[in-house]
Order: sequence, then structure tokens, then C-alpha cells
Amino acid sequence: MEDDNRELLLFAVDARKNMYEESEDKVPLITMALGCVKEVFKSRIISDTGDLLGVVLFGTTKANNPNDLANIYVLLELDVPDPESILYLETLEKTPNWIMSQGLLNHAVRSKTLKVRKRLVLFTDDDDPIENDENQKNLTIRQARDLAESGMSIELLPMKSVASKPFDYHLFYEDVIGSTSYELEPVNNPISKFDELQQHILKKKYKKRVLNNTFLYLNSSTMEGTQSELDAVGLEVYALFHRPTKSKKVLLEARNNEPVRRVTIAYSEESGALLTSASDIRYSFPFAGVACVFTPSEMEQLGHLCRHGMELIGFENKDKLKWQYNIRTSYFLYPSDRTIKGSQLFMAVLWKQMLQQNQIAIVRVCLRRTSYPRLAALVPQDEKRTGSHVQRESCGFHLIWLPFAEDIRKEWKTQYPKWNDLPSKQCVQAAMNVISKLSIPSYEPSNYSDPDIQRYYNGLQALALNQSNLPQVQDTLNADDAQMAEVAKGELEEWTKIVASEPVGITKQEKSSQSPKRWYMKRAIEKKRSKQLLEEQQLDWKALARDEGNDGLEKQNMAVLKMFCTAYDLKKSGRKAELVERIRNYLQTENI
Repeated sequence: MEDDNRELLLFAVDARKNMYEESEDKVPLITMALGCVKEVFKSRIISDTGDLLGVVLFGTTKANNPNDLANIYVLLELDVPDPESILYLETLEKTPNWIMSQGLLNHAVRSKTLKVRKRLVLFTDDDDPIENDENQKNLTIRQARDLAESGMSIELLPMKSVASKPFDYHLFYEDVIGSTSYELEPVNNPISKFDELQQHILKKKYKKRVLNNTFLYLNSSTMEGTQSELDAVGLEVYALFHRPTKSKKVLLEARNNEPVRRVTIAYSEESGALLTSASDIRYSFPFAGVACVFTPSEMEQLGHLCRHGMELIGFENKDKLKWQYNIRTSYFLYPSDRTIKGSQLFMAVLWKQMLQQNQIAIVRVCLRRTSYPRLAALVPQDEKRTGSHVQRESCGFHLIWLPFAEDIRKEWKTQYPKWNDLPSKQCVQAAMNVISKLSIPSYEPSNYSDPDIQRYYNGLQALALNQSNLPQVQDTLNADDAQMAEVAKGELEEWTKIVASEPVGITKQEKSSQSPKRWYMKRAIEKKRSKQLLEEQQLDWKALARDEGNDGLEKQNMAVLKMFCTAYDLKKSGRKAELVERIRNYLQTENI
């Protein structure tokens, strides 16, 4: 069942009596837990990761598991999340009392039940489930260590109701969790609000997946495949963002709704012969009207422009890196000793020195063997944690892609209209007051979902479950104009009065009489190509112009007549008779 590209994630929810006490949001703790699990299921469906998810309740009176273990109830089997599982969790979220029971945690971490799970996320409010049984506690700790050796980690999400006591992490879970996860981040403050629980689950619901393994060459003369601890270090590349997209449509046969298989056939445009072999097909790239032809082997050689990895060029002050230089989504780099020993120690020293000296590293990057080289900056990032000791930003390096000279646009002064008069200081200050009044105190992108994506998948979910009512989507991007006007009413009125009293004029730039350069290049290519085609036809255009009738220009079709007009800069619009008359007049005056 193990797959390097997928994850096995099991949610274990405490179902004992204390979990039905209300939190600060007046919601039972178990309802909060099931609601967060439901959101994880939804996000995995949208991201389409192919992960296997399951939900287990422990501490229940009823038992439902393959090994007939007491107090263990398998709510959802380990499987790819589907709309039915989300609908089931929504039902339990509304009426969870049927699972209320009493019990202990001593069966929740049994290796027989969880032997195939890779991650276990535990929701509970009990900090010491085995307070009077030292033998059972030691047995549970040994079982947790066995799980760690099998590759599974246990992550704790402690919860707190209004009436519950403070959660003491050190009583029991310090030994259990600490022995199963090298990325242990104990939450000393238990979670009492749904927003806090979502913040924690957002961090834990996705496994850190390596996008690529690469090397940082410290010596440009190092040959690929001969890395040593002194010449290169191993790095793991992580994607910081992955944009969810709408699922692709699948073509179905109308009679039985079976998927349709597509077959692409290549054939010669001239002879109509089928081209079945790869050697029968070549590739061409147009350049100034000439087709540059390449064979498949030559195309493959063009892809190997440089060696795979990153080469260190030098260091520069961080202030030289402008925010507009980040032309594409950045990556996150973390050293790895799995490829080259000593990489973590070396990069830790480099990271510390670069932070202290406010430096960035300039590197030449080629992450894939077939990709072209680019310049990038390695920007060190210090670790940051929230007030509840949750890691918000990890230490490491950001890979910022830098633009080439061809990517940089002209200065804005040459592209935009010129201002006759700059606004006065009073007008600028009034505008700053409006901005200050409407500023967002703490903007967090994770709080804003794409309404289009959410509406799309909610519609698919309703169709899959035969629901008559489409789940409502809250558009978090919709601005409240009335509230904004009320908040900054005085500032907006003051700014409007100042702007009305001192209007700022704009001088419009005169439109250039010359067409853009790209238009000229395209026109020249079309003209050259049209002349070549006319020469291949070997027509006597002077003779055709003299024959007024069906044997002259009137015999030619519209495509040929327009081709002649393109070759000799004549107007191509109009009916056929107009084109014939236009070409005949041109041939009478010009010598071709």
C-alpha cells in the first residue's frame, strides 16, 4: 500500500464524555475535530493528491474494527476521499451524540491496527489517559516506538473545553509523541477555538513532499557524478504553492457513458501518408520566414544545455534584491545528508553567516536535465513561531528566480502618460490617511479561499450525492463597500475636497505613426513567404492580366489573389472582382 507519491493519513478522535463539552465557541470539542477532518477531506479532493485518509474513534462503547479490539470504532476505512465520506462527516458533525461513550486510550496506538498508517493525527483533551497503570503506560510507549521504526509518526492536537483543566503535555504524550516524530512541535496551549484548530490542522494536513533533489556546486569545475563533501552539498527542493485547478473534463460515449479513448494520428499534408514512426517526424522553428529543421536527437541535445543542479556564483547584499525581481513562484530549499554527508552542517553555517551579514547568494540553476539555465538568489529565512509555539516559518533558503536582461521592461516614465503637476503635500497626506484607515491589520492568505474553485467542487459534490441544494460558498474576496465607506467616511470626504480643489492634468502622449516592430517583422515574413509560393507556381502574371475573361486573373481563386496582394503590398480586402482589378492596375504600372 505504500507509495512514495502518496500519503497514508489516519485521524484518531477521542470519543469519550469529556470531548462533548463545549469550547469557547460554544461548540462541542468532538464537533470541532470532525469539522476539521471534513475540511481536510475536501482539500484533498480538490488538490487530487491520491492520498489515503481514514477516521478512527477511540474510547467508544461499540467496537468496529477488523481485529475486534475493544473501544475502537473505524468510522471511515483508509481510502481515497470521496463525496460520500464528506457527507457522512457532515451528518456526524450535526448529530455526534450517538458515539458518546466511556473508555481508555490503551488500544488507540496498537500496532496491529495501525501497521499500514504513516501518519496519525490525534484529537484529545485528556493529557494522562493511563494515570494509574504504569505497566500499561510503558507498554504503550514501547508500541509507539515500534510504530516509529515502521515509519509512522504520531501528531497531537490537544483540545480544551471551557471547564477542562490545563493540558499537561509532559504527563504522558511527551514520551509517546517524542519517540515517534523527529519534527516534534509540542502545543503547550491546548486548542479552545475552531480557528485555532484550523490553523494547527492546516500545518499538519499536508506532508512535506520533496519536489526535487539537487546539488549546490561550490566549485564550477566539479564534474557531475563526482561530487564530494568539499565540492557540493545536497539539497531538497520544496514547492511553497500549488495552485488548485478544475478537474479536466472526460469525454464519454453517449450510449453507455464509457470513457472515450483518444488517438492522435500524424500524416503528411502533401501526400496524405500516415507517419507512424518517430523518425518520420521532425521539428521546425520559424526564424525570419525560414523553417529551421531539427531531428528528434538534435532536439534532445538542445535540452542538455548545462549540468543538473545549482552553481554558486557569488554573494550580494540583500538590499540589492528588489521585490519586483521575483518573476515566478519561489521554491524552498533544505539541506539533505542522504545524498552528500555533511550537507546540513555546511548549510547551517552558511545560513547563519548570511543572516548575520544580510547577504544573499547568486546561483546558476538548472533543476532538471532538460530545462534551460536561469539565475536565482538564495535568500536565508529565519525560523518563526506563533504565540502557541506552532512553527509558522521554517529555517532554510528561498530560491528567488531572477530576470534576464530581456525580461526587464522599460522605465515607467517612457510607457505611461506624463503628469503636468504633482499633487500637493496636503493631497498626498489626505490619501495616506485613507490608506491608513482602510489598512488590513493582519493579512493572512490562508484565510481566503478561491470562490470559483470552491463553487465548482461544491457543484460536483452536489451532483455526485444527488443533492438538490447546492452548498453555499462564502466569497471572502467580496469587499463590503458600505462598511469601508463608513469606516473611512471622514478621511474620504477630506480627500475628495482636496482633489476637487486642485485637479491634476495629464498630458496624453502622441500616438506613434509607426507600427510596432513585431508587426513589421510579421509583415516581412508573410511577404517573403508569399513570394516564394508564387515562384513555385510559375505563373505569367503579365499574360494573365492581358487575358480579360475566364482564362485570365478571373480564373485564379481568392487564396492565390490574396497571396499576390501580400507579396506586393496591395490591399487584400474586398470582393474577387475588386482584387482582380487592383492586381491588373498594379501589373500595368509596375514591372515584375
